[in-house]
Amino acid sequence: MRAKLFALLTTIATGLLAVGAAHADNRFEADTTPTSGAKIGRAIINATGQIAPMLTCRENGKGSIDIAFVMPRNFVGNSSVGVTVRFDDAKPFKVFGTLRDQSVYLDHVMPKSPEGAVLVGLKTAKHVSVEIFDAAGNRVVDDFDLGDAAPLIEQSIETCGDTNWQ
Repeated sequence: MRAKLFALLTTIATGLLAVGAAHADNRFEADTTPTSGAKIGRAIINATGQIAPMLTCRENGKGSIDIAFVMPRNFVGNSSVGVTVRFDDAKPFKVFGTLRDQSVYLDHVMPKSPEGAVLVGLKTAKHVSVEIFDAAGNRVVDDFDLGDAAPLIEQSIETCGDTNWQ
């Protein structure tokens, strides 16, 4: 009897650890800017991957949400960079962002725009593939499950006070 109970508890614990570990790379962080006092909410998805989408804001209010695709190394160039995304089995599409440091930024993401489709996909899809090329032709690609990203994204939107998405 004890052996059966131990086996059952081990199976349950292993399942719980697998579920918890599957989405351990998603997290939410909150902060306040020291100069303006704006509340900043950051939803970071796939934090240890090659590309980590991050929702954030620099100010509060309507139109304040930005999406950054954070990469592990600097890219060449400082202009418009194409980002191809594919959610689940949908058709891939491309958006253009501004390259700054180790990230491609989609600034002031609005509903019913290509950039807005990225935010909607991050909230609703189960899986995403992302591909980014820089001006020198360097390529970064990542393919990952979104896991528990939706509530973290909602928390970021709420913290930033972007009523376009509430």
